[in-house]
Amino acid sequence: MKTLIKNIKLDLALFALGFLIRLIYLNQYPIYRFDELGEDIRAYAIARLGYYPLTNNAAFIGALYNYMAALFYLLIPSVISFRLLVSILASLTIPLVYRITYSLLNDRKKALLASMALCFSPTHILVSSHVGWSASLMPFFFTLSLYMFLLAYKRRYRKYWFLTGLSIGFALQSHPSVIASYTGVIILLYWVYGREVFSIIRGNLKFIFLGFIIGYINMVIYNIIIPFGSIIYMFKARWTGLGSGITVAEYFRRVIFLVVEYISMTAASVPILSLGYLLSTRIFYVYLTISAIMILYAARKNRVVAGILLYMAITILVLAIGTKGAMTMNPAGFAWGPHYLQQMFPLQSLLFSTSIMEVYQRLRHINKLFISRYLSRIISLIVVFLVIGWPFVNLLIVYKYMAENNCLNKPYIDTVNYIKTKYGTKTPIYIEVSQKAPVLGNIYGLMVLEGFNIYPSLDQVFKQPSNPLEFLYSMRGTNTTIIYVLNPNSPFLDKLEELLEKGYIEIIEKGEIHTCYNIKACILVAIRILR
Repeated sequence: MKTLIKNIKLDLALFALGFLIRLIYLNQYPIYRFDELGEDIRAYAIARLGYYPLTNNAAFIGALYNYMAALFYLLIPSVISFRLLVSILASLTIPLVYRITYSLLNDRKKALLASMALCFSPTHILVSSHVGWSASLMPFFFTLSLYMFLLAYKRRYRKYWFLTGLSIGFALQSHPSVIASYTGVIILLYWVYGREVFSIIRGNLKFIFLGFIIGYINMVIYNIIIPFGSIIYMFKARWTGLGSGITVAEYFRRVIFLVVEYISMTAASVPILSLGYLLSTRIFYVYLTISAIMILYAARKNRVVAGILLYMAITILVLAIGTKGAMTMNPAGFAWGPHYLQQMFPLQSLLFSTSIMEVYQRLRHINKLFISRYLSRIISLIVVFLVIGWPFVNLLIVYKYMAENNCLNKPYIDTVNYIKTKYGTKTPIYIEVSQKAPVLGNIYGLMVLEGFNIYPSLDQVFKQPSNPLEFLYSMRGTNTTIIYVLNPNSPFLDKLEELLEKGYIEIIEKGEIHTCYNIKACILVAIRILR
C-alpha cells in the first residue's frame, strides 16, 4: 500500500512539473495555422451544431480528437481549451515514460532521468503540447499502448491485452504515421525479449484485436461505408509522401531530411527556426559528439539502448515512404513536418537516460580515488545538462526571439478580445477570408470558436468567394454597427471611402493589425450604416 501511494505521488509530481512547463506560452506560440483551427472548428461543430463525423478533416485521421476536444470545449468554451487538452495528455506521458523505463530496466534512477528528459524536451513541449490537433495525441496513446503491452506481457492479464489493442486503435486514429513507430517497436520487442514475445502475442491476439476494433471503430465504419476510403484519401492527398511518385533518389532525400529534422528538433525544437542557429554554435557540435559517443557506448552495454536505436532507425525509414519532407519557410517550421516524428521522443528520453547512466557507471568504475568519484559525478551532471538542459535553454531562446518579433498569437488574441470588449460578440463581423491571407483565416477561426456573429458562415466560407459589398447591403435598414476585417490591399477599402463621401455610412473606427516582424496583416473597420 505504501509503495502504491508513493508511486501515485511520484506520478502526480511528474505530471504537475510537466504541465507547469507546458503552460509557458501555451496559447501564444506556435502561431496558429488554419489546419489546427480547422480541426478545432470541427470539434466546435460537434459541441454546438450537432455534427457527428466519423473522420477528421483529413479522412485518414480519425475523429477521436474532435470528440475529445468537443467535450473539453463544453467545459471551457474558448480556443484555449484545445491546447489545454493536448498539454494535459502530453504531461501524462511523462509519468508513463517513468513506468515504461522502470518496467524495462528495473532502475528508478534511469526511470526518473528518462521522465525528466521528456519533461524538458523542446519538441515534446512545443509540438506535442502546444498544437491543438489530432496528431498531438499520438505520443500519448503510442506510449500508453506500449505501457499496456508491458503490463500484459509481465502479468498476463487479458484486460491488459485488450487495453493494448484499444490504445493502439486510439493512436492510429490520432495519426496514421504512428504505423512507422509500431513497425520499429516490433523489432525493439524482439530484440529485448526474443521470439517468445511473438508466441505470447499470438496467444492473446483476439483480445488485442477486440480492443483495437473498439478503439478504431468509427474508422472501420467509415471504410465500410466508403470502401477503403481513408486509404484512398491517403494516396490522393498531395501533401503526403504516398500522394506522389517516389524514386530511390527521392526516398534517400526524404531519409536525410527526416534525420536532419529529427536532430535539430532534439536540440532546439522546430527546425526552420533552430537549424541555422545550431549550425553557427560550437556547443551544438559538442552536443552531437558527446551524444553520439555516449549512445553508441551504451548500445554496446545495454540491449534496450541498442533496441531503441533500431526502433528509431526503422521508424525513420518507414516514415520516409509516407512523408514528403518538403521545407516551407514559415515560423511554424517545415510545414509542421515535426508532427510526423513527435511520437519518437518518449522512447528517445529512455535512450538518453540509460546512456547517461551507463556512462556514469563506467566513470565510477574507472575512478577509484575519493576525489575522482566526485569528479565522475560532476562530469555526469555536465552531460545531463548538455543533453537535457541545453536543448530546453534553446527553446527558451526561441520563445524570446518570437516574442521580440511579435511572432506570437498575441495580435490575433488581442484583436478578438478588443472587439469582444468594445462591440460584444453579437455585432455582425465580416472577415475577408482568403487562402492568400492566412492571418484572416486565423482570425476567422478564432472568432468562430469564441462565439462571434461571423460572416460568411461556416457552410459558406469555402463554397463561395468573399463578397463584402453584398454583406453591407444585407445589413441595410438594421440600424446596427457592423465590423469588417479586411486584407490591407482589399479593393473594398476604396469602396468604403466612396460610400463615406456619399453619406451612406459612418466610419466609427479604423485600425491596423500587425503580426510577425511588424507586417501589416489586416485592416479592421467598424462602420454604421446611415441609409
